[in-house]
Formats: sequence, C-alpha cells, structure tokens
Amino acid sequence: MNRTEGDIVHIVHTVNHQMTYLKTLHSAVKFNTEAVETSSEKVNDITLDSNKWKDETDIQIRWLNYTFYNQSSIFTYIRQLEFAILELRTLVKEVLIPLDSTVTGKLSMNLFQLLC
Repeated sequence: MNRTEGDIVHIVHTVNHQMTYLKTLHSAVKFNTEAVETSSEKVNDITLDSNKWKDETDIQIRWLNYTFYNQSSIFTYIRQLEFAILELRTLVKEVLIPLDSTVTGKLSMNLFQLLC
C-alpha cells in the first residue's frame, strides 16, 4: 500500500505539473494571438495608407497629363498665331513698299500685281 500511495502522489504531482504547463501554454498562446492581431492591424493600416498614397499619386499624374496636354495645345495655338502675325507683317511690308513709291508719283508694278 505504501507503494500505491507513492504512485498516487506521483500521479497527482504529474497532473499538477501538466496543469501548470497548460496554464503557461495558454498564456503564451494568448500573448502570441495578441501579437498576431496587433501585427495584422499594423499591416492593414500600412496597406490602406499605401492604397491612399497610390490613389493620390494617380490623381496627380492624371492632372499633370491633362495639364501638359492642354498646355501643349495652347502652345500650338500660340505658335500658329505668331506665324499668322509674321505672315501679316510680311504682306503689310509688301504693300507699303510699293505705296511709298506711289507717293512719289510712280506706279509700282508690284502694287499693280497685288491689286489685280
């Protein structure tokens, strides 16, 4: 019987040790679960911030493309106007030179050709 009591004490001690181990394991799992949850929230926040940054960048790139396209069109129109003004100045000079000679009483052939 002495041996049986020793076995029972040994079994009780082993069960107590296992219970202590389970409690420790439960605490470790709980801690790891909280750590994973916190890490998951941080990754989620980083992902949302990254998407927000990407969306803002896309908006700015579209705005720049739109602006450059419009500026390019405006610059094209400005160049066309400059060219038209230069042509007009050339035509005015071609008319003024023969008129200057007409003031002296001579009819210029260039003026005659321009009028016909």
